[in-house]
Amino acid sequence: MRRLLFFLTTVLLLVGCSDVSQAQQTDTAIHQTQRIIPPPPVVPPPPEPKSEEIFRAVQYMPQFPGCVEKGRLAALTDCTQSKLTEFIYSHLVYPPQAKANSIEGICVVQFVVEPDGSISTVELLRDIGYGCGEAAVRAVSEMRRQHLKWTAGTDHGDEVHVRLVMPVKFDLSKQTE
Repeated sequence: MRRLLFFLTTVLLLVGCSDVSQAQQTDTAIHQTQRIIPPPPVVPPPPEPKSEEIFRAVQYMPQFPGCVEKGRLAALTDCTQSKLTEFIYSHLVYPPQAKANSIEGICVVQFVVEPDGSISTVELLRDIGYGCGEAAVRAVSEMRRQHLKWTAGTDHGDEVHVRLVMPVKFDLSKQTE
């Protein structure tokens, strides 16, 4: 009986060893035929693009040329409003058709002060007709034609695009012609 037991154990060991040997040969063949591909290198994310958002209100609003040295924020705002109004009305031409029809009222124009201080995107928001809207847009666009450079608006230390809205009043009683 011992011999039989010894014989069976030996056979099982030989069969088991041949299975392990075949498994090792199979694993070796798989590794030789398949290349291990390393993971791709880690690429840092691209930098965030500069914001092209157009703001209506920022920490420091744009300042009309010549108003920067005024000091206090309230003085800067008053200076910008008065100089901008003065500039617009000095370049505003009352349309003859509006004069002939006694047209008065308010047109509203908006424009963007760019981070470099230039003016862009002049648009008419409200028109009273008879050429008044076009005259208001021409008067505001004169800042761009004269290459006036505003002090850009800033928000959290960054110069940003700021949209400003300007009412332009057409009043026949204030016309000199």
